[in-house]
Amino acid sequence: AVCPSCHPWRRLPGVKPAPVVCRRTAMAVQIALAVRSARERVLGNQNVNVADDEVLAGSRAHRALTDKLTVKATMRMLEEGAHGDAAAPMGNATSTNSRERAGSKEGSSFVFAVRPQKLLTRMDMEYQMINVAMKMPLFLICMVCFIWAISLLSPAESISKVHQQLIGHFDVSKDRFDTIGSFSDIYDFILSFESANRELQATSAKYWCEKRYFEHSWNDALGVPERSCPSPRLDALGFQTDTPTKWSAWKAAQAPASSSSSSASPAPAASGHRRLLKGRGLSEPATHSSTGGGSAGGVPPCEDDDKELQAEEGDLNMTCNNSASHVCEIDLGITLCPKTCGYCAPFEYEHSVYFDRPQVTLLPVMVHQTRFPTKECEHFAHTFEMQPFNRDLKTMPPLDGERLGRVLTCIDRTKHLESEYAFELECPKVGAPEKFCQGGVMKDTKIHYYHGEPVYAKFLTEPTKNINAMREVGWVDLQTEQVVVSTLVYTEGVEIFTSISAVFKMDPAGNIVAHNSMISYTDLTRSQRTVFIVLMVIVCVGSFGGVVINGWQLWKSRSCKWGLQAYELFSRSVMCVYALVLLLTWMKQVPMAEEYDSLLRSVLDMNGHGPEEFEELVQTYFDGKTMVYYESQWLMSHRIAIYIILYIQFAQLIAYFAVHPRLAMLTSTIAGALDHMFHFFMLFAVITLMLAFMASWMLGGDVHAFQTFGEAVASQGKMLFGEWIYADNADDLHGWMVAMYWLYAITFMLVLFFTLLNFFLAIVVEAFVVVKGNIVEDSTEQNIVYDISDLLRIYWRFKRHQWGSHAVLTDRLREAVAEEEVWHVRKLLDIMPPKAQNAHSLAQFLHYYACKSPSVISTGVEANKLMRQAHEKDVREHCPKTASLNEAFKDASAILTPALKHSFQGVIGDPVWSYEKVQIGSQILHRVSANFARECAVETDTVDIAEMITGGGMELAHDKSPDK
Repeated sequence: AVCPSCHPWRRLPGVKPAPVVCRRTAMAVQIALAVRSARERVLGNQNVNVADDEVLAGSRAHRALTDKLTVKATMRMLEEGAHGDAAAPMGNATSTNSRERAGSKEGSSFVFAVRPQKLLTRMDMEYQMINVAMKMPLFLICMVCFIWAISLLSPAESISKVHQQLIGHFDVSKDRFDTIGSFSDIYDFILSFESANRELQATSAKYWCEKRYFEHSWNDALGVPERSCPSPRLDALGFQTDTPTKWSAWKAAQAPASSSSSSASPAPAASGHRRLLKGRGLSEPATHSSTGGGSAGGVPPCEDDDKELQAEEGDLNMTCNNSASHVCEIDLGITLCPKTCGYCAPFEYEHSVYFDRPQVTLLPVMVHQTRFPTKECEHFAHTFEMQPFNRDLKTMPPLDGERLGRVLTCIDRTKHLESEYAFELECPKVGAPEKFCQGGVMKDTKIHYYHGEPVYAKFLTEPTKNINAMREVGWVDLQTEQVVVSTLVYTEGVEIFTSISAVFKMDPAGNIVAHNSMISYTDLTRSQRTVFIVLMVIVCVGSFGGVVINGWQLWKSRSCKWGLQAYELFSRSVMCVYALVLLLTWMKQVPMAEEYDSLLRSVLDMNGHGPEEFEELVQTYFDGKTMVYYESQWLMSHRIAIYIILYIQFAQLIAYFAVHPRLAMLTSTIAGALDHMFHFFMLFAVITLMLAFMASWMLGGDVHAFQTFGEAVASQGKMLFGEWIYADNADDLHGWMVAMYWLYAITFMLVLFFTLLNFFLAIVVEAFVVVKGNIVEDSTEQNIVYDISDLLRIYWRFKRHQWGSHAVLTDRLREAVAEEEVWHVRKLLDIMPPKAQNAHSLAQFLHYYACKSPSVISTGVEANKLMRQAHEKDVREHCPKTASLNEAFKDASAILTPALKHSFQGVIGDPVWSYEKVQIGSQILHRVSANFARECAVETDTVDIAEMITGGGMELAHDKSPDK
């Protein structure tokens, strides 16, 4: 009908159509057919509300309509003014349904409008996604490099495995600590800890045997060689070995060998063994003469010191020779009688057992404590201290006599003890060596300083002797604040240096609270150091680039989300500054290998073996360990800082995802529920804290779970998550306490567990349902995969169709959009760039966005309705006379329609009535409405109203053309 010569099936002979014209004409015909089919399908169903866009949004007709919305359709809108009727005054009350029926008969009358808010929402989402897509690669590069770098600095997986192994080896688990309830248990733990330390000490006597005692023999029963070390020197030092040997037994065994030739083989061992003599057999006892060579410091002379022995033992008649059987079996024989006992240097060692562990401890165990000073007893303690005695209480000693000493030891817990020695023990009047007891007092455990705090330390070089001496003097007592048992461990292969400690704290009631403390430091290899520096430089540069980009956007862009941009600027700035600080401070740190080597040298470089030299060694050790402590604290502080930085970046990542509505469900749900959650948590906190205080105050003395306010709060958290509801020792309650406990438990269950917890879930679920509903109603976005892939096409389409810059067009659209719900396409044409202000380009633009977001386009009846609503709003704002007349028409219709519906049913849109009857009914409404108009618009002139009526609805009555 439009161009018969261009239709393939109606082409006239001899006519050569233009290809472009034919394609456009064919497209126009297809659009007309699609629109007619869609309108008839919808309007033909009386149960469908055509004013609801949801009818069309999901239907195939609407999809077909959207797909056919191309150049010709938009050009027709622009050139023929298809919205002219929709923009007419509403006072023209000609039946809308009649127009729609006419339109439905005339399939080519394709009416649609633009929803600017929907279009702006879609373009703004694309704008934000484009910004995020531009920033995301730099953000991800910085994050990947930062995570890689901190994984090198503190490899979590390797450290976790090392800690797991050390906890099991040293038995520093919570279950083990729960068994410690007395000072004696602490001594037992120290002994087991030292034994475990010796197993990891690759240079300990467990793995090495002095060559003169080393035995390498053949086990006939097993058919394999075996090694043993029957060393009397190790036995004298108190080390537990597989073959404990006393010096006297060893000496007796050597007597036959010394009388024979030096080349003779030793006597056979016990049944089932033969000694191997090739280079690794039993050596001759060392001679008593001094030999040179060996260590850098030279070999000390091998001489007995009888005078020192007499001072040590307090016996002037004792010598090394006449008391060898006693002296050589204790450590005095090693230090004072080496010549007699045969303990002379130099020493050479063979492997008795090969070391086969990845972890190694460097030094013996160090035990140190902090102490409180004593004070004069106060209050009832003073009364108890000053209690008298009664000689008649002979059956109740010592209440029947005078007590020559303190009854109680009262502690001042406000400060630490800083005296030179921890203990001053009274020595016996007879037999006490003057070397140890000066003035009748033995001073034990000298003060040292560890990272500025006074400590009293024991270096367990002779563990059995040291621990037994500690038991005897009561090294752990009421004055002890805490005891720390520690050692240093190195893990080969991963270069992890670990300081492991077991800490025992004593509270005023005498309870012992124990826990472990492990801090691991990783030394980077040369290649790892290079990688770490490069990664941190990338993080610094990338973060600085992010700061520049965000600062420029804040300054330049008027449409950016200031909250998001400001937080992103803060996030990038923090990352940039912290990465630089971390890199600079790390480069100043001394490698932990050097610190451990310094600690090892502090023992190996010791000169002499007296008490003064030993105390100097302990202080040197603490000086070195202080440096280890500071480096470990540096690492721990940065781990905490990194943890906070990661949380900041985590929030940044969530903010990036929030630009797409379907990924913003978390933030949108929290934002929607924030007000209710604030009030909920306020109520929840008050009730929880009040119940915790009540439980602690009333039940804390009997129920361990509530013994302190903090533990009561923690216990309620466990109860809230269902870990338990019945306390472990609640069975021990009796009488009224049982009622008090169950009153608390029932209140907690009803108020917190069943009610408030479900309140919180309801708040979150309700907010989520609202957010999900908004996403369903808002058809401006697609799934995230489609929208991300669409970002790759936006630049190409905007450039191809000359739509200008996406950001500029979005800004212009944002400035033009007020509160209008609908636009004529002509208004959208005004904001397009100059090169795109034509029907062809606009049609391509609308088609592109209608395919992605169908709600951008409003079609058919709804378009007319929205356009009329927009026109009414514009009339109310700019044409008060017309607005008054329209209100009068509405009032007249409300009154006259019931009265006229029997005679003129056309006024209510009955489709069976003819066009003429409809027009007569409309004329009556218009004429009577004039009287209402005079009342609604008092100041309006009658002539103006008549002109409005004449120029509006009345002209339709005079136009009798069939097309109308």
